[in-house]
Amino acid sequence: GGIALGQGASVVKGNNPSGTASASVAIGRQTAVADYGVALGSRASVGITLTADGTPEKLTTGGLYGTAVGINSGVYSNSALAIGHNAKVSENANTALAVGYNSQSSAQNAIAIGNSAKATAVNTISIGTGNMVSGNNSGAIGDPSTVSGADSYSLGNNNTVSASNAFVLGNAVNNVVDNSVVLGNGSTVLTAVATPEYTVNGVSHAFAGFAPVSTVSIGDSGKERTLTNVAAGRISATSTDAINGSQLFAVTSEVEKGNQFAGNTGIFNRRLGETTTIRGGLADAAAASNKNIRTVAKDGQIDIQLADNLDVTSVKTGNTLLNNDGLHISGGPSVTTGGINAGNRIISNVGDAVSDTDAVNKRQLDNL
Repeated sequence: GGIALGQGASVVKGNNPSGTASASVAIGRQTAVADYGVALGSRASVGITLTADGTPEKLTTGGLYGTAVGINSGVYSNSALAIGHNAKVSENANTALAVGYNSQSSAQNAIAIGNSAKATAVNTISIGTGNMVSGNNSGAIGDPSTVSGADSYSLGNNNTVSASNAFVLGNAVNNVVDNSVVLGNGSTVLTAVATPEYTVNGVSHAFAGFAPVSTVSIGDSGKERTLTNVAAGRISATSTDAINGSQLFAVTSEVEKGNQFAGNTGIFNRRLGETTTIRGGLADAAAASNKNIRTVAKDGQIDIQLADNLDVTSVKTGNTLLNNDGLHISGGPSVTTGGINAGNRIISNVGDAVSDTDAVNKRQLDNL
């Protein structure tokens, strides 16, 4: 049997509005309950719909072990609970929960708590004023937010999440992509871009983690945020850890040291990007070659070696020029392929002539 207390209250058995439901309780004006249900409040109903005048109309597909508490509250699925004015658990929403004015749960295991909160997909949670959750296995906590993507969550106010497997923690977030994480008020997120390598000065460097499934955003363009208290990440060719400021400082400190250059005398330093000038005194238009010079790199130094036998077109020192034609002394003698020109100078220390073609000296001439 059942218990009915209040004007027009009824406990209904089967499809017969005049029958008596089993183990049911109906308390309140025009309250109606089917088998094993509990209804408290004016026009509250469990397992049965009411007409406009509050008369029991027809049994729903569910309602066993359901409980409806509040004016015009209703439970039409098994083992469900509705608490609040106009709170409703619709059919095909077994074990669902609706708490709050005008709250509504309409799928299995759905939970709606708050003024006009709605949970319309299986295993959803909608907590807060005006939240609407329609994506399976998703949830929203806060004030009016909409989550339509599957397996996604919104914690905050005025968010719209249409992507799947997304997580939002913040307010006023509307731009979300699949598998993303969005943190902070007004943050936005874009589709992740794969970056397999980068080329520096013609050299390509391959990166680990070059195929991201999505991205994490903590701000927006012009509304960026710093990420603080980041632990030092592992540094290796395969590491995908985040690097903190102290690690970058260590790298830049080494780069700032630059390169030290040392000669036989003198030492100087140049930072990355600064110019080191190696200069000679030869005019740009003058002929030159490098066939008599060799460089050897060994043990951190470069040796510049000069050939023992120089191969050059000419050598000039002071007023003396030695070239393929011979030896020329400006204003003095010359020894060339064309002969010897004393240049009107005395030739001293000439030995006595022996052969017919030898030059004779003055003493030999005086003895004639």
